[in-house]
Amino acid sequence: DAVLSKRQKELGVVTIDIGAGCASFAVFEEGTILHSFSLPVGGETITNDVAIGLRTSIDTAERIKIEYGSLLPDEINEREMIDLSSVSKVDTQTVSKRYMAEIMQARYYEIFSLVQEELQRIGRSGMLPAGALLTGAAVKAPGALDLARDVLGLPVQMGFPVDIGGVIEKVDDPAYATALGTLVWGMREGQNSPRIGGVQVKRAFNQVGSWFKSLLP
Repeated sequence: DAVLSKRQKELGVVTIDIGAGCASFAVFEEGTILHSFSLPVGGETITNDVAIGLRTSIDTAERIKIEYGSLLPDEINEREMIDLSSVSKVDTQTVSKRYMAEIMQARYYEIFSLVQEELQRIGRSGMLPAGALLTGAAVKAPGALDLARDVLGLPVQMGFPVDIGGVIEKVDDPAYATALGTLVWGMREGQNSPRIGGVQVKRAFNQVGSWFKSLLP
């Protein structure tokens, strides 16, 4: 609802959302949802991988994943290091930025490979003209688009919100796709429900919108 156009849903498209606790995807075709699936791996899994691989605390792993994370190890010099003392009071060693990229690339490759296997199972591998849209904060890691394109064999793009007004300039980010989609869906379903009047729904949506804006930096 937040990131797909009517045309994309008609042609055939898969949305892949990598959240904190899981990665989920949904396939649309002929305007309706055809298949959905969820995997028990996500951003937290990637953070855990980094913490184990580099022998750091979870908090430090999360910070360096966000600040220095990449899925392009071949583009990083082997001697490029990250001084953990600059981001942590607990971890003071230096770690290889390239090695961290290798760790992250391996986990993302696994996620996209599992999506590809599921697409093959339902007979849609390479058969979705509108390609794939990636959403969730984790998909913003450099190299995510290229890796997904290589593994899935589909055109891939970031899933930015479409046809949404209001505070869109504040949340024009794949990380907010699920939250915005939920609001749009809730408003539409509420308007279609005989139990709730349109005025009440609009008021409720405005209240939620005000609350959402209060959370923004």
